[in-house]
Amino acid sequence: MPQITEVNFSYQVYYQGRVEASTFKHGRCIIRIWERAPGRSIVVITEPSDMPTFSPTITNAAEAIASAVVRNFNVDPRTTIWFEHLPSYSTERLGRPYARAEEFDQITFEWTDDTAVDAHWTNSSRAAVEALIGAPLAPRTTLAEAQEAA
Repeated sequence: MPQITEVNFSYQVYYQGRVEASTFKHGRCIIRIWERAPGRSIVVITEPSDMPTFSPTITNAAEAIASAVVRNFNVDPRTTIWFEHLPSYSTERLGRPYARAEEFDQITFEWTDDTAVDAHWTNSSRAAVEALIGAPLAPRTTLAEAQEAA
């Protein structure tokens, strides 16, 4: 199945503050799209391991990201299969080692026109994604790696 796009994608999420002022928070992710048939796509949203600190996670921004992908890449929200990809990485947090194993989840949304609402996650796997796209998923997990591939 041909991959039709791979981009570093900027998104924003509106946070209504209780203590501090309401504001938009900006984040970045890697979007990869495959077309499995005309009008039927697969989208993998990857949270980069080098995402800027204090950015909203792709989990917290799933509806905003999916809505923006529909508007910017002309995918049909009702026939698209959506996946969230959290790559494995190791770092230090608060002076202690921290490691996260790779995770894949399929996301389903309710749609109001081209706006995603009410996201639901179901555990998935790399093997399930690769079976759908018919090829190995490239191991790009940083914004710099995705930029080089584009």
